[in-house]
Amino acid sequence: MTEKKSEKKTKLTYGEVWETLSKVDCSDHIDKKNGFNYLSWAWAMGIMMEHYPQHKIINRKNDNMYPCFYDPIGRGMVNVRVVIDDLDRDEDYPVLDYRNKAVDNPDPFQINTALKRGYVKTLAQFGLGHYIYAGEDLPELDRASMIKKIESQDEKWLKIVCDHYTTNTVSSLSDEELGIVYKRIKEKE
Repeated sequence: MTEKKSEKKTKLTYGEVWETLSKVDCSDHIDKKNGFNYLSWAWAMGIMMEHYPQHKIINRKNDNMYPCFYDPIGRGMVNVRVVIDDLDRDEDYPVLDYRNKAVDNPDPFQINTALKRGYVKTLAQFGLGHYIYAGEDLPELDRASMIKKIESQDEKWLKIVCDHYTTNTVSSLSDEELGIVYKRIKEKE
């Protein structure tokens, strides 16, 4: 008689998901629009399907079963929840125009765009491309201090940074790019 081995499936943890997704290099997939960096939702979904094909996206709906909530003057906000097994994260995301300004009475296309941006930002909470949002939460440092810290890195690493941002010097980086590079240095330390 052959004994069947019972394989116990261990529960997935937030740490395991972070460990997996935070290692994905998104740098070749960062798009820029009007000075803002973002990750394509389609590419992000592709990565999720490679690592966690069972993940679910839940767009919260209002009382009218519409995926947008409105403030008293008509500006929209969406809520996107991502579930991986028993793990979940959610993000409130405003409906924005092409200048990243809140939209009064958004149309369905603008709402759909906000849902996709909210999805990607929720994935960042699990680790995917989290460093893209570095400029949003870095402590205020003066530009000169950041440049000095970045320039103190080894020459090979510095050349990679400058080539990636198609600039000749660190001082040519935008504030947002400086923030991303600075955060990566802090993570290396």
